[in-house]
Parts: sequence; structure tokens; C-alpha cells
Amino acid sequence: MDNKNIVGIDIGTTNIKGSIYAPSGGIIYSSSYPYESYFPGKGFHEQDPDEWVSVVIKILKKLNNQTN
Repeated sequence: MDNKNIVGIDIGTTNIKGSIYAPSGGIIYSSSYPYESYFPGKGFHEQDPDEWVSVVIKILKKLNNQTN
């Protein structure tokens, strides 16, 4: 079996976190970015899925840069 790292992405309510894990389970590197929540009216809480994609791409690029 190859010793390949694992990437995990956690999309939370206030930020997105990305981590690289060693095959043993230890964290090699971790990064997170906040993103906006919108409140268009009473009782409404919205987020823009396009922003999630943009932030995930930023995190993946940062993780890639840290491991190369």
C-alpha cells in the first residue's frame, strides 16, 4: 500500500477548514477561511454555495503549496 496523505474538508457554519492527514492519522497541515452569512429577513440565514466553492479552492491550493 502506498503511503498517501488524506485531505479532509469541513464546511461549517462560519468557516471552512481543510486539513492534510498522514496515513497514521496525524495532522500534517491545516488551514481555514471564514465566509459570509446573510440575513435577508427575520428568521432567515443564508449562505452562498458559490462562496463555499471559492473558499474550498483557496484551501486546496494552500494545502497543496504547503506540501510541495
